[in-house]
Amino acid sequence: MPSLAIFRIEFDQISGTFSPGEFITGYVIIDLLKPKQVRGLQLLVKGEANTSWERRKWEQNSEGHADPEPVHYKGTEQYLLIKTYLVGNEGGDENVELPRGESTYPFSFQLPPNIPCSFEGEFGHVRYTVKAIIDRPWKYNHECKVAFTVITHLDLNEYSEKCMGVKDDILDNYSCCCVSIGTMKANIAIPVSCYVPGQTAEAVVGYEMCSRRVDIHRISLCLQQVAYFYAREPSNDSRSVTTILAKTDQTSNFQKRGKVFLKFMIPAAPPSELQFCGLIAVNYFLVVHINVSDFHSDTERRYPILMGTIPYRIQQFVPGKRISETCPVPILPSHFESDRKTSMIGLAVSPSYKESKKRADSIKDSEDSNYVLGADQPFAPKYPVFNFDAQHKHQ
Repeated sequence: MPSLAIFRIEFDQISGTFSPGEFITGYVIIDLLKPKQVRGLQLLVKGEANTSWERRKWEQNSEGHADPEPVHYKGTEQYLLIKTYLVGNEGGDENVELPRGESTYPFSFQLPPNIPCSFEGEFGHVRYTVKAIIDRPWKYNHECKVAFTVITHLDLNEYSEKCMGVKDDILDNYSCCCVSIGTMKANIAIPVSCYVPGQTAEAVVGYEMCSRRVDIHRISLCLQQVAYFYAREPSNDSRSVTTILAKTDQTSNFQKRGKVFLKFMIPAAPPSELQFCGLIAVNYFLVVHINVSDFHSDTERRYPILMGTIPYRIQQFVPGKRISETCPVPILPSHFESDRKTSMIGLAVSPSYKESKKRADSIKDSEDSNYVLGADQPFAPKYPVFNFDAQHKHQ
């Protein structure tokens, strides 16, 4: 009968989210059915980025035939490594006794100041973990593991030049058998080009179809995340993954001239660029897509945006004046007026923390055996999500 009934790690901060430079405190909880002689109780804290993928490289064999050989590309950066003993010490000659029943062992450590935000992706991750190890003489060690989220803040107020929005005019020509059959004029207005999760992304698409033979079938707006992964061994290589995080569209019958209003809420997501990480970078785009009839080419425009963790506040906003008088941002129709003011001013509101859609199937790494408690559990980083609607109701 196993004597170890409970073995887990808990943080004092329930959300498990922390900022660079912050002190992290918590407990290792152990419940034993009988006393146990051990060499010590060790705590191992790690923070690192890892990238990994495989490509097929064609090599010519001795018979002159080309055979595919797998090449494993990888990269590693370490940001944090702490090894300490909560009970006993490394290399101790005398054993110590862990008592029967439930015991808690407090721990505390400080995160370095310049470390990247947590991130989980298809070909790599930035991950922070704490592992507790019951070091047993002459026996297999007991181990448990948990991951936590580091939020490296990106203050949108420091990037005001990238928050000015979009105003784009489009002219597309259509032809059949080299004969012109008309044009489409469109204009796209996006009020701001910087966001935090929980904020509303919105666009107005005005259009005029100057063709009897071509019709609009769908106009859509989506949030696109492009993650770039870099490897250093056995040589430099890179991969990229494009993911749609949010999307909305309109598919109703379109007249030859009109306007479409599109909006959705930005979901939980890491900030742009993944600052301080040399192996993974993250960019975001708002994409407007106009789907037309028959075999004519659709129209698509990608507009880069900045994803932050601290909302953008327009200090020059003056009640009663048009926003164009205080900042160079395209003016949207009154349909979006209240949402625009709320999202652009960036009301002071405390965020909640929500899990990203991107998650790891487990936090097990190459050093973990198959018997590490918690290592086989999925993990999704938590990012700050702001509730502007709730704050706006109290103004």
